[in-house]
Amino acid sequence: MTSRGEMNLSEYMRERSSRQQTVGRDQKGRGQMNRSLIQKRKRNKAVVVAVVVVVAVAVMKQKRIGQGKETRRFCEPMEMRIGWRMMNATDKWRKRDRSNLI
Repeated sequence: MTSRGEMNLSEYMRERSSRQQTVGRDQKGRGQMNRSLIQKRKRNKAVVVAVVVVVAVAVMKQKRIGQGKETRRFCEPMEMRIGWRMMNATDKWRKRDRSNLI
């Protein structure tokens, strides 16, 4: 029989293996936590990329519809010519041009 301060070899080996198991569990838990954090980061990146793609597609569609940047028009639209004031003004210009030719 061994005294309180002393251990026999089998007790020592049992205690040592149990200590190693707890250390292994701690390391395993940390590894799992790190892996889960890395997976979270990857998921966040994927979500950000997906949002950027959706926004880009929406902007492209909006530009196609014509609500985006305005395009320059070289011909004036019909509404400008049809208004009464505009018609009167064009008649005056025509009359002036004819009178200048005579």
